[in-house]
Amino acid sequence: MPESCNSRHFSWLMKSCFPNPQDPTSKPLSPNPIITISISIPTTTLSSLSDDLLLECLSRVPSSSLPSISLVCRRWSLLLHSPSFLYLRRLHHLIHPTIFTLSVPFAASLRLPDDNDADTNDPLWKVASCLPFPVASLDSLSHARLSAIGSRIYIIGRNEMFCYDVWSGIITSRSSMIYPRKKFATAVLSGKIYVAGGGSRAGAALEEYDPDTDTWRVVAQATRRRYGCIGAAVDGVFYVIGGLKIGAALENEVTRPAAAGAEAYVYASSMDLFDVESRVWLRSRAVPGGGCVVAACAVAGYVYILTSHAVELSFCRFDARRRGGGGSNGKGFGEWCRIKSPPLPAQVRLDSTVRFSCVGVENKVVLIQVSGCIDDLLRRSGRNVRGLKEGLVLVYDCISGEVPKALLPVANRPVLSYVLEQLELSNLKDLIVVVEGEDAAIQVGGWISNAYVDRLHVEVAAVHEDVGTAGALRAIAHHLTANDILVVSGDLVFDVPPGALAAAHRKHNAVVTTMLCPAPVSGPTESGSSGGKDKIKKPRRYNIIGLDPSKQFLLHIATGAEVEKDIRIQKSILRAVGQMEIRADLMDAHMYAFKRSVLQEVLDEKDEFQSLKEDVLPYLVRSQLKSELLVNGVPQAEESGNEKVGSQNNQAAVSQIMANASTPSFHELYSGNSGSTHVRRIHKCCAYIASESSYCQRLNSIQAFSDINRDVIGDASRLSGYSFSAHNNIIHPSAQLGSRTTVGPHCMLWEGSQMGDKCSVKRSVIGRHCRIGSNVKVVNSVVMNHVTIGDGCSIQGSVICSNAQLQERAVLKDCQVGAGFVVTAGSEHKGESLARK
Repeated sequence: MPESCNSRHFSWLMKSCFPNPQDPTSKPLSPNPIITISISIPTTTLSSLSDDLLLECLSRVPSSSLPSISLVCRRWSLLLHSPSFLYLRRLHHLIHPTIFTLSVPFAASLRLPDDNDADTNDPLWKVASCLPFPVASLDSLSHARLSAIGSRIYIIGRNEMFCYDVWSGIITSRSSMIYPRKKFATAVLSGKIYVAGGGSRAGAALEEYDPDTDTWRVVAQATRRRYGCIGAAVDGVFYVIGGLKIGAALENEVTRPAAAGAEAYVYASSMDLFDVESRVWLRSRAVPGGGCVVAACAVAGYVYILTSHAVELSFCRFDARRRGGGGSNGKGFGEWCRIKSPPLPAQVRLDSTVRFSCVGVENKVVLIQVSGCIDDLLRRSGRNVRGLKEGLVLVYDCISGEVPKALLPVANRPVLSYVLEQLELSNLKDLIVVVEGEDAAIQVGGWISNAYVDRLHVEVAAVHEDVGTAGALRAIAHHLTANDILVVSGDLVFDVPPGALAAAHRKHNAVVTTMLCPAPVSGPTESGSSGGKDKIKKPRRYNIIGLDPSKQFLLHIATGAEVEKDIRIQKSILRAVGQMEIRADLMDAHMYAFKRSVLQEVLDEKDEFQSLKEDVLPYLVRSQLKSELLVNGVPQAEESGNEKVGSQNNQAAVSQIMANASTPSFHELYSGNSGSTHVRRIHKCCAYIASESSYCQRLNSIQAFSDINRDVIGDASRLSGYSFSAHNNIIHPSAQLGSRTTVGPHCMLWEGSQMGDKCSVKRSVIGRHCRIGSNVKVVNSVVMNHVTIGDGCSIQGSVICSNAQLQERAVLKDCQVGAGFVVTAGSEHKGESLARK
């Protein structure tokens, strides 16, 4: 394959432009003189583009063209197999959840429905052509195992292995395992393939395959020799699950039949755990309730196992999240949970005639019947049930409940993506994402693992609901090891570099540095109403912030609920700083840099603190000049004298409290001039104020959700990451517009959505695969995915959640419609929340 592109493929162009002199039918060139003017114009070819620009181009081509593209040159082939190409294809929604199945020599793909498939709820089978395996290899592949790494599928046979490239459709031979095996366990960890079990000699050896060097090696000896086992991998651990014991006959063991049967039962209902990084075997685990493991897979940090008993099937999951803070206190690794069994007829006992295979796809467990007929099995047991034959496919959705707040769409992107993007730009890539609730944590973790593969190292920790931000940090305290930690709310949409906050924090050696942003106003800038009141933006409740004149140190903070109260300021602060500036036009953005040792001390001593903003931060600000006796570690009581400023002065931009000049080093001056033998323990609380041109808002209310969506496709469009059209809007190429339908500026119509005739959209966001009828008006609203809107509907200032349905002539103003709710035809609603009970 050539290293770069060349022009030999375009030789036909030269032949078509210049006649063949030996062809009698060709006309000679005109003898008339031709005046040629040469103009030097720099040309740009695809081969001259940088890798990032070329990836953007290649990632948008249709799937049918990928085989041809991979053959152009070596550079293109390498780019097609890079993680960035996979990420861009997923970003452009050109990759769908698909299962590859193999019955040598035939292969098939099973595409599962996702957010891009609005018109089908059933999996889509597509039978591929016969794969070109060598005839001599067919017997070796009769019990093959499959492993996928990126766009390559490795087909591992007893003594042969092949690599199938899904982009190019090419099959290549690879090195075979050191020990021949069949019915063995395999899984992929950190880009390498691990196999275990499957033979008398091979059962004791655990092998590792490196695709880059095409080599196998033995990395450990198994504690149990298994045959017919299943493999899975989560968080650096290779799970060898189920199967039968092998090797007893070779060791000349003489055991009683009962003992042998009991030992075989132990193997069939247990799993061994191998840590690939430390190269050690962890403690084996037994499946609760026993039974024989018939299928297993890993999904979103859990290992799901289907077991067969004498008269029933059972389904359970094992918490395998070692690094992601499993459980509410980060110690959930190893916990089992029983799950509702698959919807199969009661008293079905799987045997050699009916077998299932299990595979994890995104946040779903897919159970596929790979052989046998359940009808025949039931008839043999005396039951006459029809309709359950071959090829049964069952899909278990691991996620239940509503969409977590972190995944709420802002311009059809999860709000959490805006936080992760800014952290990545600041080169902050070792992150812990704390989520309330186990199910929400699974869903968020599954999304992160798909969207940020090979880009960020993210651990997802689940905590109990309603523990507050302070309680969440207590729960993950054992994960915090750095001297300074950055805490960012997952609902923050901003373009202020987090690295700037961290730099200011280190510069002053502060115990806490908080991000302060200009307080936003709420409400649309345009309304369909003729009344003037709707066009006025409404001020929000502000914080009261006290700063020193240099605007570097935080001297006072009052939360929104205390704004209307009198301001009480400590005398010690006033004596030290001399002058304080009171601001009511700044917002605490809920982005903090903490000195870890001080934060953990406060959280340990003040176990009643639940909120960082309302409890921890005000406490640190109040106590920054607090005098403490270091004898026995007992602090003195806090100063009781306060200066009182009337609430009538709250709106002043600057309040001259004392006439003395202040200095940025007032902490040091206060500590040195105490005039006491007592040692004063002081600390610095700093503030980083974002510029007026920056954008910073929290998605902490329904109004904020609407405002942020409008802003990101409007005045703050730089945050969206999308390219806007000449009309200053975003219309996906797959979206369809009816006759005389208009989509105004600062609007978004996303993938696969359809609009009828004479519709109007103003300052609104419409999600994927929505079906909108004719004569529909949408103004200042957010419409999520798979929403159906009937003819003649009017929607203003509302939020419509996914899968909702508005029947014809429904009118909504300032409403919220829950997921799956049906608004009846002709109904009118104003300022209501409509949801299923």
